[in-house]
Amino acid sequence: MSRFTVAVLAGFLSLLVILLVAGCGGGGSSSSDDPTPSSQVNGLVTDPPIEGAAVWLLEANGDALSEIVRSDEHGRFQLTISGDTVPGDARLMARGGVDTKTGHDFQGLQLSAPWMGLDRPVISPLTTLVDNVYRQDGLALQAVVEDVASLLDLPPSGVMNDPAQDAQVQRASLLLTELWLALRGIDDPMEQIATSLRYAQGDFAKTARYLADGGIVDLPDTIKDRLEGVESIALALRGDSVSTAQEVIDALAQQNIEHGLARFFDNQLGFEPHNQTERDNLRSLAHAVWLAAERRGMPANSPGVFNVARYLGKTYQVGIEALENPEFQVPEGLTTDQTIASLAASRVLDHTVPLAEAEVLGMDNQARVEYFLRSDLSPYERAERLFDGVFADNVLDPVFASIAQGMAAAGLFEEADLVLRAQIFQPTKRAEAFRRTGREFFRNGEETRALEYWDEASGIQQQQLEALGLANLTGADARFYRSLSDDFLAAGYPDRAEASIAPLLDYVNQFGGAGQPWTGNYFNLTTALLNQAEERVELAAEAGMTGSSYEQAVAATHLLRRWVDDMGSPQPGPTSCRLIQSQYTARYAALYSHLGLRDQALAGIDAFEDLMVATCGNQTNAFSRFYVDIIAPAYGALGLTARFEQLLQDEVEPYPMYSAAARTAANEIAVFFAVEAALQGGAQAALDEMNDRITSPRDRASYLIYRSQGLSTDGRNLAVRLADEGMLQAAREVADAGWQLSTSAAFIEDSDDFDEESWRDAIGYVPPPGSSPDNARTEINRLLRNGCHAAALVTDELGETAKARQRMAECWSLAQEMYRGASTMLWAEAAWLLADGHLALDMDGAGVVNALRQQARVIDSNDSRSQQFRRVADLQSRGGMSEQALATLDDEVMAALQAMADQASDEDSLITVMRETEAVAKAYLEVALEQRARLHREGHLSGFSQEHVVKAREGAHRVLLGDSSNAAWAWNGYQGLIERLNSPTQQDRGWREGVKLLGAAGEFDLAIAWAETATQDPERWRRLTQVAEALTEWDDFPETDLARFDFDGDGRPDFFNPRYAESEWMMSPLQLDDDIDGDGIPDTQDLTPYCPGCMDVGSMSRR
Repeated sequence: MSRFTVAVLAGFLSLLVILLVAGCGGGGSSSSDDPTPSSQVNGLVTDPPIEGAAVWLLEANGDALSEIVRSDEHGRFQLTISGDTVPGDARLMARGGVDTKTGHDFQGLQLSAPWMGLDRPVISPLTTLVDNVYRQDGLALQAVVEDVASLLDLPPSGVMNDPAQDAQVQRASLLLTELWLALRGIDDPMEQIATSLRYAQGDFAKTARYLADGGIVDLPDTIKDRLEGVESIALALRGDSVSTAQEVIDALAQQNIEHGLARFFDNQLGFEPHNQTERDNLRSLAHAVWLAAERRGMPANSPGVFNVARYLGKTYQVGIEALENPEFQVPEGLTTDQTIASLAASRVLDHTVPLAEAEVLGMDNQARVEYFLRSDLSPYERAERLFDGVFADNVLDPVFASIAQGMAAAGLFEEADLVLRAQIFQPTKRAEAFRRTGREFFRNGEETRALEYWDEASGIQQQQLEALGLANLTGADARFYRSLSDDFLAAGYPDRAEASIAPLLDYVNQFGGAGQPWTGNYFNLTTALLNQAEERVELAAEAGMTGSSYEQAVAATHLLRRWVDDMGSPQPGPTSCRLIQSQYTARYAALYSHLGLRDQALAGIDAFEDLMVATCGNQTNAFSRFYVDIIAPAYGALGLTARFEQLLQDEVEPYPMYSAAARTAANEIAVFFAVEAALQGGAQAALDEMNDRITSPRDRASYLIYRSQGLSTDGRNLAVRLADEGMLQAAREVADAGWQLSTSAAFIEDSDDFDEESWRDAIGYVPPPGSSPDNARTEINRLLRNGCHAAALVTDELGETAKARQRMAECWSLAQEMYRGASTMLWAEAAWLLADGHLALDMDGAGVVNALRQQARVIDSNDSRSQQFRRVADLQSRGGMSEQALATLDDEVMAALQAMADQASDEDSLITVMRETEAVAKAYLEVALEQRARLHREGHLSGFSQEHVVKAREGAHRVLLGDSSNAAWAWNGYQGLIERLNSPTQQDRGWREGVKLLGAAGEFDLAIAWAETATQDPERWRRLTQVAEALTEWDDFPETDLARFDFDGDGRPDFFNPRYAESEWMMSPLQLDDDIDGDGIPDTQDLTPYCPGCMDVGSMSRR
C-alpha cells in the first residue's frame, strides 16, 4: 500500500488536523454528534522506540480503517478506528521514522503487524517478519507466530510484544533491522530475509553471510559490504555477556559506532587495527563517543559517524598515532562534549566540520563530487529534507525521482539506486524514474545497468497496465513506451526498442482497425503519439537526419502511422466522418517525406487521397480538403508536383469554401516546382516559377526567404531548400531576389501593380495609426520579420555574413523611414525586432536599442512602457552591457511598475500588476542567467561579472520583497500585492509564483518561508515542491552540462560532471576552481573547502 493510497483512502484533508492535534501520536474520541461509532487503540512502534513513524490501520483489501498518526519520541501512537469491530485480517502499518536509540532511519521502509486484537499492539521488525510469512505461507496466524519463534529460538509471547521485555527478543529484533537496512533498495527484502533465516536455521550471522554470498540473488558490492558488517555485529553480540534488553541495545549501538569509526580510519587514513591493543583503543574511543552522543548509536555507514570522526581528529587530535599508542587514553572532556551528540544525529556530512588531513579535496574532481553531494549543501539532500514528515506519494515521488536522476548523472550510482528502490512507490512514477535514471547511467558509460533499469521500468509499467487493463492505456503510458523505445534505440538495441512498444501495438490490434467504433481515448493516445513523432522529427532535422535521433524519429513515425491507419469511424461531428484521420494522415505523410522515406510517404499520400472520397453512411469526408496544405510538402518532396496540382484542380479549387486552403497549398507546392526548375535552369528559372505561381509579393517573399505559411513541420524556404540540394549559388541568388522583393514597393503595397524598385517609390504607404501592441506586432511581422529582417538572416545562414549585416543595417534604415510619424508602438516593435536582428548577427545594436529606449519613454500605458523597457534591458544584457541592463531595470522598469501599482484599484488591475511584476523579476534573473551563460559560450571569465550576477539576483529579491531605499519610489513588493488580493485562489497562485521566483534567484530559505505561509498541507506541499524543483534543477553553468555548481560564484566550477573525461575538461573554456569557497585558502590546504570564515584547525572549540 503506497503512501498516497493510504492518505487518500483515509481522507487526506483531515491529515493536517491529525498531525497538529495529535502531535506526537495523540488523538481524541469522536464528536458526540457523530453517528459513526469509533474506538481508540494505543500502541507502540519499536525496535527500540521509533519516533516520527506514520501509523495507520489497513484492511486486507487496501482500505484504510483509521487516519494516519505519527509516533511520539517514545514510539507510542494512538489510533481512532471507525466502526464497532476491526476485521480479523486487518494489519497495522508504520512507515518511516528514526530509532531513538540506534539512530537507524526507517525512511522508505514499512513495518507491519497482523491485527490480533491486543490492548496495546506492537509494530516491530519481528511483527513485520511474522506478517510477511503469514501473508506468504497462508497458515493460521498463531501457527506462524510459533514457527517464527521456534526458528529464532524465542518465546512465542515475545515475538508480537515489546522486544524490550526480553534480551534475546531484543537482540533478534535489532539484528533483523540490521539485515533489513543492509538490503534496503532490494525488492521484497523481508521475504529474502525470511527465506535466508530458514536456510541458516535462525542464525543471523550465517544469514548475513548467505545473503552476501548470493544465496538468493546476486547483490551489488555495496550491499555485500553492509551484510558483512551485519555478520560481524551478529558475531560480536553473540559473544557479548548481556543479560537485559537495554544492555543488548547499548552493545549494538557501540558496535555500530566502532565499525563506523574503523571504516573511516581505514578508508580515509589507512589505519586498520592489527593487534589487540589497537582494537581495544578503538573500542574505548567508540564507547566514549557513545557516551557523548547521550548513549545513542549511529549506523556504521552513516554521515554522522564520519562527521564525528572528523571532529575527533581536529578537536582532540585522535588519529593513527593516538590509536597505535599502547598508553592511549580517551581525551579529557570528550565524553561530555555536546557537539558530538549534534554531529551524531546528522544524516549528511556537515560542511562546517574540518576534513582530516588525508581527506583534503585538492583538485581531485571525484573527491569534490562525492563530498559536495553527500554533504548538507547537496541540493538533493536539501530537497529531501523539505518533506520530512510527509508521506504522500504524489508529493514525494517526483522529488525523489529528480534526486535519483541527479545522483546518477553525478556518478553516485549506488545512492541513486537506493533512492529508486526505497523512496518511490507509485508504479507509473517509479517506472518513469527507472527509465530516466537508466538514461543517466547510459550516458555515464554504465550500459549494462542502464539496460537493467530500462527492463525494470518496462516490467513495472507492464504490471500496472495489466492491473488496470489495456483499455485504460493513457497518453502518458504511450509517451512512456515510446520514450523507452527511444532509449533502447539510442543505446543500439533496435530489437528491444521494438519490443518495448508491444503494449501500444496490442492496443491497436484490440481497439483499432476497420469496423471499430471511434473512441475518445484512442484519439487522445494518437494525438500524444503524433506530438511525440513531430518532436522527434524536428530533433532529427536539427541533428542533420543522422544517428540515433533519426532512428528515433523514424520509429516514432512508423508507430504513428499504425495508429492513424487503424482509427475507428465515424469520428465525432455531423460532417466529420473521418476528418481527424485525414488530418493525421497528411501529417504523417509529411513527416515521412521530411525523413526522406519515399515509399512510406507515398503510401500516406495514397491513403489521404482515399480518405478525401471516403463516406460514413450518409456522411462524406469532404472537409478533409482543408488539410491539403499539410500534405503538400510530401507531394513536393516525392516529385509529385503535377499530381498535387491536378488534385487541387479537381478536388479543392472548384469549391469556394476551400479557397483559402487551396491558395496556401498552391503556395506550398510552388516551392517544389521552383526547386525542379532550379535543377534544370538555375536560380532564375526558380524565381520565374515563383513569380508565376504566387501572386502576392508578401507571400512570395515569405516562401523565398522566411518560411512556409502552412501547417507543415518542414517549413524550409526556397533558399534553404536549394542550399540543402547542393545549389548554394542558386540559393544565394534567391536570397538576393528575396531581399530586393522585400524592400520593394510591390512588397510594401502587396501588389504587383507596383514594380520591384525601391519601396521609396511607393505612392505613399501609410502605417496604421494608433496601433495596439497586438496590431503593432502583426504589422511588423508582415513587413519586417517576413521581409528584410528574414532576408538578412537567411543571407547569413548561406554564409555571406558581411552582406547579411549590411542588409540588417539597411532594414533598420528602411524601418525608420517607413514608420517616421507612425504610432509609438509601431516604432517600438520595429526597433525591438531589428535590435534583436543586430545581436543575432553580432552587430553593434546600441543605436537601435537606444531608439527603442526613446520610444519606450513616451508610451502612455504603464504596462506597455514596462514591457518595452524590459526588452531594452534584455537587449543590453545579451549585447554584453549588463551594467546598463541593470540600470534600465532599476530606473525605467521599476518606475513604470510602481506607477502601475499606484493606479491599481480593483482585483483585475492588481492581477495585471502582479503578472508584470513576475515578468520584471524574471527580467532581472535573465541578466544573471546571461552572465553565467557567457562563461561557457564565450570562454572562461570573458565578459563575466560576478558583481552583476549578484546585483541581478538582488534585484529580483527587491522586486519580490519590496525596497524603499530608492528615494524616487517606494516599492512594497510582490508580497504586498498578494496581500492586497481578495481571492484566496489568486493569493495561492501568487505565493506559488513568488516561491518559484525566489528559488530561481537562489533564495531558498526565503522560498521555504513563503511556502510555509500556506495553512493547508496540499497547498504547502505544492509550494515546497517548487522549492525542491529549484534546488534539484539549479545550474550555475547554463547551456552546458560539463559543470553545474559554483559555490562562491566566481565563474569557476567546483567540479566537472564525472561523465566527461579529464581531456574534455581541459579542452573546455572552464577552469576548475582551486578555491571553492573563495576564502583565499587553496583547496590543497583548506580543511573546510565549502565554509569561508569557518574556524581553522586550531580554533575548533570543545563544548
